[in-house]
Amino acid sequence: FKESSLEGRRGSTPPVKTGLFPVLADMRGSLAVVGGLISTWEAVFGCAIAVGSTLLCYFFDFRSDSSAVSTILGIVIVFPITALIGFAFTRREAALAAFATLLGNLEALLGAVVSWKKEVGGGWVRVTEGDAAERALAACGRVAEKASRYCATPRGHRTRYVLSSYGSERETLNHLLHLRKSEVGSAIQACRRLVQQLKVEGLPGGEAHRLDQYVSIIACHFHQVAMLKEYRTPVGARALARIWVVWHGIFAGPWYASLSAGGGTGPALPVIYALALQLAFNALLQVAFGLEDPYARAGGRGERA
Repeated sequence: FKESSLEGRRGSTPPVKTGLFPVLADMRGSLAVVGGLISTWEAVFGCAIAVGSTLLCYFFDFRSDSSAVSTILGIVIVFPITALIGFAFTRREAALAAFATLLGNLEALLGAVVSWKKEVGGGWVRVTEGDAAERALAACGRVAEKASRYCATPRGHRTRYVLSSYGSERETLNHLLHLRKSEVGSAIQACRRLVQQLKVEGLPGGEAHRLDQYVSIIACHFHQVAMLKEYRTPVGARALARIWVVWHGIFAGPWYASLSAGGGTGPALPVIYALALQLAFNALLQVAFGLEDPYARAGGRGERA
C-alpha cells in the first residue's frame, strides 16, 4: 500500500485545475444540483397550473401587460423566500459556532485529562494511563458520537402535521429526536462522573474546577445546538410561501399571455416564460426549506456534524 499525499515538494500543494473542461464540469455539477431542486411534486403542480392558465388566457384573449403583476410577484413570492433564506443562513452560522465550541471544549477536556500528571517518588507520573485513559477517550468520544447522531436526526414540525392523519409520524419523529437528545445528556453526565472519579484519584481542586468548566461549557453549547436544531420557521410563513409559489400562475396567466402581443410567437414564448419563472421560484423554495435544518445533509445542503 502506497500512501498518497496532496502535498508536492517542500510542502507545496498542487494548483486547482482551471480551464475550459473544469468549468464545463462545474456547470454539469451545477445543473445536476439544480435538477434535484426542481424535481419535486410542487414543481410539477406549479408548471401545470402556470401553463394551463397561460394557454387559457392566450386563446381567450385575456391579457394584461400591467406592471402590477410583477410587483405582486416580487412582494408575495421573491421577498418572503429570500427572507427565509437569509434567516436560515444566520441560523446556520450560529449553529456552526455552537457546534465548533462544543467540539473545541470536548477536545480541551480530553487533552487535559490524558495529560494530567502528579508527582510520585520525586518524579512526575501520568495518572490517566491504561484503563483511565481509555475511560476518558470513551467518555469524550461518546459525547461527540451522540451529538453527531442527534444533529443528523430528521425533525418534525412539517406543514402536513397540522392534519390529524399525520399525527403518528409527528410523534415518531419527535420521540426519536428527544431520545437522541437525552442520550447526549447522559454522555455529558458521564464526563462529569469522570471528573469526580479523577478527584478521588488525586486530581487537585483547581484542575478539577477547570475540567468542570469544560463540561459546563459543553452542556450549555449543546443546548444551543438543540435550540437551533429544533427551531423551525413558523408554519404560516412556510405554508404561505409554498401556496404562492405553486398557485401564482393563476394570477400571472394574463401577464404571461401578453408577452406574445405583436410578436407573432404564438403561445410558445408565454409558456416558456411561465415555465422558467415557475421552476426558478420552486428552486428558491426548495433552497429555503433545505436550509431550515442547519445540520441536515439531504441534497448536499446543511453542515455535516
